[in-house]
Amino acid sequence: DVELGNDGFKIPFWWYRIWDDTTYLTAFNQRWQDLRESIFSEDYIMSLIDSATTLIDDAQIRNFQRWPVLDEYVWPNAYVGGSYAYEIEYLKNWINNRLEWMDSELLLLNVKEDIIASEISVKRPYPNPFNPKTAFVVNLTNKSSIRLDIYNILGKKVKSINKNVFPQGKHTITWNATNAIGGQVESGVYLYELLVNNRLETGKLLYIK
Repeated sequence: DVELGNDGFKIPFWWYRIWDDTTYLTAFNQRWQDLRESIFSEDYIMSLIDSATTLIDDAQIRNFQRWPVLDEYVWPNAYVGGSYAYEIEYLKNWINNRLEWMDSELLLLNVKEDIIASEISVKRPYPNPFNPKTAFVVNLTNKSSIRLDIYNILGKKVKSINKNVFPQGKHTITWNATNAIGGQVESGVYLYELLVNNRLETGKLLYIK
């Protein structure tokens, strides 16, 4: 067992072994993607928070009248919100950031580099410049996770596409110049990150109108 820090918690010896098992990693990643499309999706979780917030709206008023802790530090909370609404906003932002971090970590599972090179063939986006859409063609010899992230020139994420595990074969990932809510983006230069298992392809796209 490996001990981290001084808290006494240990990572069991078999933990490293299972992360070396590519079959396990594929199944693990598939399960995560399934959950992210259902009960772990941002929309589903945010709707749960909104529903609970509405349900306890009257109760939270009485609670903070009885215990006026808003805008006060209460151990072990790191965030001190000035209002109940700020507390809810902080919770939503924390969950969204955590999910995004978990996505990035789980899509970067440690698969052997030599295996990856033989399993994946990625073509550059075509057409580029484009209007109204551009496409990425990915050839897989084994089941693999594919994720396409689009950013504007300032580095802000515009859209994430196809957070899924795909079977063996040829797959086309298309971006139709829309943002996360389906609105049309402005013409200009965009950056892309195409992640296939832990192989990352990056580049620029030029959207013209």
